Amino acid sequence: MTENALTIKDIDNLPYDQIAGEFGFVNEAEQSAANAPGFPRVTVNNKARDAEGNKIPDGTIKVYHPEHGVVYAEDAYIRIFQQRFFYQRYDENAIWQDKDGNDLKGRYVNKSVFVKHPSEEALDEEGGVNCGKFKVDDWDNLSEDRKNWWRGAKRYRVVFGLLRVEKGFVGEGKDPVNFDNLPIMFQISNRGTYKNFGDVMSQFYKTKKMPFKHEVKLNFKLEQSGAISWYVVTPTITSEAVPFTDADMEVNRSFLTYVTGHNDNIRARSYEAKRYTSDIDAKVIDNDFIEVTDTLPE
Repeated sequence: MTENALTIKDIDNLPYDQIAGEFGFVNEAEQSAANAPGFPRVTVNNKARDAEGNKIPDGTIKVYHPEHGVVYAEDAYIRIFQQRFFYQRYDENAIWQDKDGNDLKGRYVNKSVFVKHPSEEALDEEGGVNCGKFKVDDWDNLSEDRKNWWRGAKRYRVVFGLLRVEKGFVGEGKDPVNFDNLPIMFQISNRGTYKNFGDVMSQFYKTKKMPFKHEVKLNFKLEQSGAISWYVVTPTITSEAVPFTDADMEVNRSFLTYVTGHNDNIRARSYEAKRYTSDIDAKVIDNDFIEVTDTLPE
């Protein structure tokens, strides 16, 4: 239905949601839930000092806790509630401005919806799929520009779950902290860590164990290539099962709400990108149109 195309008869007979949508009336509480704030992100720390120069432990996870602040921990455990995959594209030449108006170089320029299987095509916000990460049959014959384009897009494994930490490090002179049941998301791009989490999920499946009923211990291994070093995480399943409670079910719903909100946002952007492209194509065709008449030149 086009804008302003409603009739009195429509208003009396069409469903309420459809009429409300035409007038721009929405359930704002529902919209807020769909765009619920995200969760603290777990990252792997491979630095020996923070931005202020304070010594921090490397080979640990790093996460923000609402009570303790930034926490580093070697003894960390996750109960996995949800797993998804998605793509992002990074453009090292893209210019953007920070909050102070300074021009900076390099940013993410495209991302996709979350999907449940790594081989599933993921719609992205530019109207394509997988942020352009295509299958390469003949790498050697690709141009350098095409190779850089391919490298710019990455597939991520995203784990949502509850984090437990023992003897976490907060700051110099402060006592170690312990906490559990912190809802987090762990966005994994490192090839080794990506594979290791895939292996442990396959192990869950083969043994018919539910990931949300078992903690996985995060183990860190330093790897190095030349002057570059990084840590690979290997999760191992703990033996004892953990009860799944009503509170856990609510947390799981919040993860699903986050995934749904993210996907709805990407789909809307993808629709706008496709509509913009169609409008541009239509204008090009219209401008190139040559009117033909039956009148012959004298």
